Amino acid sequence: MPLDPALQPTIPGYPAHSSTKERILTSALVSLAAQGFYGTSIRVIAEGAGVNSATLYSHFPSKQHILAELVSRGSHELLGRITTALGNATAPTDRLDAIIRATTIAHAEHPLLAIVTNREMSALETELAGPATAPTVEAARLLRAVLAQGVTDGLFDIVNLEITAHALEGMAQLVPFWFDPDKDKPEHLARQYVGIARRIVQARVR
Repeated sequence: MPLDPALQPTIPGYPAHSSTKERILTSALVSLAAQGFYGTSIRVIAEGAGVNSATLYSHFPSKQHILAELVSRGSHELLGRITTALGNATAPTDRLDAIIRATTIAHAEHPLLAIVTNREMSALETELAGPATAPTVEAARLLRAVLAQGVTDGLFDIVNLEITAHALEGMAQLVPFWFDPDKDKPEHLARQYVGIARRIVQARVR
């Protein structure tokens, strides 16, 4: 699926050109999002960062380590947003709203990072995948816990919890492929997605 060229290769917490390491990560992010892990070469990443291969290898031992760094940052950003959004929310419907809103906005504000984190993490070798994807696993657990609590409390009508969770996650994961940053506002999109999520789980109001 082609990507909108207007999507910016943003990485949370660090300006794209603040250091050689960040330039390498930004270059890799652009290529990985467009071409995938196996279609991206070290040479292309180095050229995009304005460095030679020797300089790149002084920061990252391999392409795997570059991907692991990007997946880790994307995973931590998502979990951090979800954890913050949950805040004092206790009711399952409020907690579902918080997770969907945070996840949607994260995918809209950092679209290329979301693509690489979600799509390319499977290319990571086992020893790098575990630490890099641990926050994503925790985010998935939080969503499933909220869905389960909603069913237990009689607030959600869900036939298959796991399928429902995948459907909700998939909504956000597709945002970068159609999101227009010049027309679509993340907050507005998040409100729409919250409404869709409530309908999917058939949320009841007590």
